[in-house]
Amino acid sequence: MTAFAQEPQDSRMAVVLGIPADALLTGAIRNVDARIEVLQMGGLDPVVRARMLADAEVLFGIPAGTPAQLRELLHSNAALRWVHATCRQSLERLQAADPSEEARERMLVTGPGGGHAAAVAEFAMSGLLDFARPSPGVGSAAERAPSELAGQTLLVVGLGAVGAEVARLGKAFGMRFLAMTRTGNGRAPHVDELRPARFLGDMLPVSHAVVLALPCNDHTAGK
Repeated sequence: MTAFAQEPQDSRMAVVLGIPADALLTGAIRNVDARIEVLQMGGLDPVVRARMLADAEVLFGIPAGTPAQLRELLHSNAALRWVHATCRQSLERLQAADPSEEARERMLVTGPGGGHAAAVAEFAMSGLLDFARPSPGVGSAAERAPSELAGQTLLVVGLGAVGAEVARLGKAFGMRFLAMTRTGNGRAPHVDELRPARFLGDMLPVSHAVVLALPCNDHTAGK
């Protein structure tokens, strides 16, 4: 790994796992470089966990805690130079912590990209299926007659990796697919109509269901 090229041969790099991890993952991290020391927080005394985080140079996964606690961790540990969030929610928590300018300049922040898109899209479709075909004994299932997804109109707000996968799955069920992005520019597979955000009010009345697939950023937070 080139990041270690200028490190002394006897140096160690502490990689702290902020989330539960199995032996396969920890072994893969160790195999990157012999100088890596993988430390797992699970089951440790809070004092020991805090000391471990204070010495971390790499944080893999965002540990539980309030935004203020996460901000303090990022600010107080001058050795921390790489934070990897394992899911989109972790990236949003990191953003909510509002790291200081010094911490932003010191650290590399990486994330999963669209790695979880399929799972999130399948979860969204399972919700649509449950609504269309309610399971006996769940909620007010007896009060709703089963319906078909085919022929219904699905609106997805946001057309990143998750939104695109929802579009693909929705089309497989025979749904009409509308998508909304900030600009409405371009074309996308499986999308019948793509419009900019200012037309949201026109798209909602003609949609049977809406899936929000937006990242949390300066354009969406608090909107």
